[in-house]
Amino acid sequence: MLSSESCQQFQRWQVIYSAATQHLKAEEVNALVGVSAGTVHQWIHRYNHKGPDILILQGRGGRRRELLSWDEEKELLQEVQAKAEQGIIVIAKSIREHATKKVGTEVSKDYAYDLLHRHGWRKIKPRPCHPHTNSSSNIKI
Repeated sequence: MLSSESCQQFQRWQVIYSAATQHLKAEEVNALVGVSAGTVHQWIHRYNHKGPDILILQGRGGRRRELLSWDEEKELLQEVQAKAEQGIIVIAKSIREHATKKVGTEVSKDYAYDLLHRHGWRKIKPRPCHPHTNSSSNIKI
């Protein structure tokens, strides 16, 4: 219980500890800890059948609503990069059109920008002049 990483995990240990040592009913434990009686029953059942590892919470993680997998997105950007190397200017609109064809449904313009950001692409603009030029020595015509 002392090594709990979060409040939720500590609550689960409190339920198990209260039920095991003080022999309290689920209704008494739920008033003590602040969870429903059904939740108390579930946590005790899981602890009894699967052991203490079940009380360790793990984050869900991951991209749950992805239109394309990471590899498919990378492949799409490689196609776009091949066109860019030929001299064609790459804009978000063209990436959006490529993604729409690949997904099969309409995608938003925001999806194209998010895709570029996810894969580390950024807008590169040329400088108007070299940073070490001496502006006073320039000849004005």
